[in-house]
Amino acid sequence: MSFAGKIGRAFIMLLAGVACSHVARAELINVPIAWQDKQIELTLDFEKPQGAGPFAVVILLPGCSAELDVGLNAWANQLHSWGYATLRVSSTESRGLGNICGSLSMMKTMISETARDVFRAALAIAGRPDVRPNKVAVLGRSLGSNSLVWYVSRDIKTVNDGQALLEAHGVKLQAAVAITPNCENQGRVPVKMPLLILAGALDDWNVASRCSDLASAPENAALVKITIYPGAYHGYDRAGRPVVYFGHHVEYNAAATQDSYVQARTFLAPYLQ
Repeated sequence: MSFAGKIGRAFIMLLAGVACSHVARAELINVPIAWQDKQIELTLDFEKPQGAGPFAVVILLPGCSAELDVGLNAWANQLHSWGYATLRVSSTESRGLGNICGSLSMMKTMISETARDVFRAALAIAGRPDVRPNKVAVLGRSLGSNSLVWYVSRDIKTVNDGQALLEAHGVKLQAAVAITPNCENQGRVPVKMPLLILAGALDDWNVASRCSDLASAPENAALVKITIYPGAYHGYDRAGRPVVYFGHHVEYNAAATQDSYVQARTFLAPYLQ
């Protein structure tokens, strides 16, 4: 990310009401991948908190547009303050896609592609002396959370092979946090790792009640925790004025956001510390 981009991110954090007291140290990592019959570079933004390390790492999966991802910037700052490094995946930007919120077909494509990017990102930090490869989690919001739920609830070759490859390199994905995900096609399938779902009851984009079946499956009782915030819309963790975005209501909810931080910190601690 450019210097101007870093300044812009800091300004956005301030607008979001998040103090930037835990200044992170940033590094860009480029991973060659195939996309639509050509080679591109998947850009990863690796940021470490202050301290000597090695650090547990939280992989960050963005939504369908940078405009909606102010909330993810604030989450990164929170994670740094808790002592975790972050590895933000630029899934759409690296593919030259930009804002895809209005394209249902492209969003469906990117759900599976971003899930694959989780493996690519995790492998990119394997063997680094400044990270703890057996202490890695994933956090996604909106489209990124859809990819995350797809990843943790799919018993298919792509996912299984990716997981085996990570384990062969000593990388262990311990837990996942999904913020306003769409669980429409998951139903009552078993998940593969501890999962925290944080959603808004008034979300008219990714309807929160669809995740209830996933959370209520008997085999998931010990693995899935879900909180649905009354009065909260899609993007409740995104500071700013309410907007109607591609026909969906997006509105900040300070109480839900602050509780989400508390719940995520409590949820991640046993797996990353």
